[in-house]
Amino acid sequence: MSEPKSNLPIVIGVAALAVVLGGAGYYVSNNMKKEEPAVASAAGDTAPAQTEESSSATASSNNAGEPAATPEEAEETTKSAQAAGAFNGVEVKPGNPVVAKVDGKDISRVDVFRYIKMMPANVQQLPPSTVYPLALEQVINTRIVQNKAESSKLENDAEVAQQMALAKQQIIRGIYIQREIDKQISDSDLKAKYDEAVGKAPDTKEIKAAHILVADKEKAQELIKKLKDGEDFAKLAAANSADPGNKDKGGELG
Repeated sequence: MSEPKSNLPIVIGVAALAVVLGGAGYYVSNNMKKEEPAVASAAGDTAPAQTEESSSATASSNNAGEPAATPEEAEETTKSAQAAGAFNGVEVKPGNPVVAKVDGKDISRVDVFRYIKMMPANVQQLPPSTVYPLALEQVINTRIVQNKAESSKLENDAEVAQQMALAKQQIIRGIYIQREIDKQISDSDLKAKYDEAVGKAPDTKEIKAAHILVADKEKAQELIKKLKDGEDFAKLAAANSADPGNKDKGGELG
């Protein structure tokens, strides 16, 4: 079994994210007053005397230019939010509620979880109750800066046009190279190289691990008893685990 991995990459990732959030927050505080989040977040970060908006339905648009949330996204984020709130007693209703407003424009729960998916992998692995507030704050700050940038009318600015032209060139080059590679390398070529690499690789011991994440010791002991009585681990994980990343995969950790 391999040695335990250090937590240093996760600590570094969180520290870097904190620096980004701090810089954006400083800019925002000196340029514009943001509106407070409109609802309780999945991490239990509650705005006083306010409730979820449109909690029972998927938001069709957040009136800020982002694509509308799909029913699948709404369902996925609801499950993740419920898992995050499971340890804090936070009630999370289904759908895609509005969680904040900036200049009268909505930020929905799906917007926040879309941002989480773009965060570094080691940060995404942190508990949702830790990641969600960070992502929410960053989405709010980004929206404020975006609104100010749009109001500055830079569409026809010479520097913007130059940067757009450079970006276009890079995109064209990248697509050209990828298509040329696709012409010259077939799936059979890739498989042959893969088989060759596998054949040269030394035998490695692998360990398959799975878990069921629960809130307290009593629940854990109850599940252990069921497992000893012969109940299926994967089914118990799907029904009881608070880890949204693998509960529907039988609790497998990879």
